[in-house]
Amino acid sequence: MKDSVICVRISSTLRAALERISVSERRSLSAAIENILYEHLEGKGGEAAGDEKRKFPRRAVSTPALVQTAAGPFAATVRDISLGGIGLSAGAGYQSPVQENSRLAVVFTLPETTKPLLMQCVARRCSDDKPPHIGASFAEDGHQGYAALRNYLMQ
Repeated sequence: MKDSVICVRISSTLRAALERISVSERRSLSAAIENILYEHLEGKGGEAAGDEKRKFPRRAVSTPALVQTAAGPFAATVRDISLGGIGLSAGAGYQSPVQENSRLAVVFTLPETTKPLLMQCVARRCSDDKPPHIGASFAEDGHQGYAALRNYLMQ
């Protein structure tokens, strides 16, 4: 799935409100709008919510991450997160594919927080899409940031 650029006309009042949200969440205006749209679709039972069969429901986000693998680090975007794992899209410069069952260390910041989280993960699904997508479960020894993650997801 490729990202697409869209253009919309909005009032200056709505733009100012969206800019306040993006500043308070410490993310770009585009990322703030994307999160709002994902939340809306999930609330309406739209395609973003899908038929969830996972043990823990996912929450759509869009936040930058640094992923460390045995082959080296790469930049990524956290696309969704749950109490059980994380969905990533690899960023530019992604060179070596992640193999299923390989260990990953993922550093990212949750929306509306300033403290970065370090989560130890195990890759479960890896795609060759452009950009590549990686689904990973949290490793049992990687729950240093689990309490912060739980608090965020339970809001």
